[in-house]
Amino acid sequence: MKKSLLLTGIILVICTVASYGQMSKKEIEKIATQQSAVLEKEGWKPSTGALPLKYQLEKVYTMQGEEHNGQSKYIISEGKIKGASYEAAKVHAMEIAKRNMISLIDNMSVTDTEGDAINVEGTDGVESESLSETKYKSSSNLELGNLSTVLLCYRELPGGKVEVLVQLACTTENAVKAKLKKVKSQQKEQKSAQKVTTSHVL
Repeated sequence: MKKSLLLTGIILVICTVASYGQMSKKEIEKIATQQSAVLEKEGWKPSTGALPLKYQLEKVYTMQGEEHNGQSKYIISEGKIKGASYEAAKVHAMEIAKRNMISLIDNMSVTDTEGDAINVEGTDGVESESLSETKYKSSSNLELGNLSTVLLCYRELPGGKVEVLVQLACTTENAVKAKLKKVKSQQKEQKSAQKVTTSHVL
């Protein structure tokens, strides 16, 4: 029988933007237009091949407001960094966003409603209409699967440097599954270690 998963501690970053779900499409478009104007004034531009900032932001705000079974449908993380070149900064910004995603998920509380209640603290420290995707497995063995790039932009800085800003999205459902899988794997390893210790004592 398929397990029923309940997310009991959804991340602060999602809670702070839950109000987007109560806004109409027109209201979201207005906010995206205003915010994109602010970013453009600060020198931000959409990366090559990406949608204009206004439309990227509309996508982000829409996703932040979406719900599934009473929970936020997506978790969104951000990475921003300065570099000597666009490509170098982009790679590092992506990595920061991924690590921030891992941190958010690692600190979720998850309950398996068919069995054990799992409440574990973290143990480890839109390019196009179709959304670009990247596979990622963290050093903490948290398998996130596909992460969608929902915002990708950059700005040129004095001295020839470039700053890149990226936001990645993961469905809450995948996050819960990844978290539960990791925790159960850790519990299994602990039980195996206890058995080995006990056998040595005997």
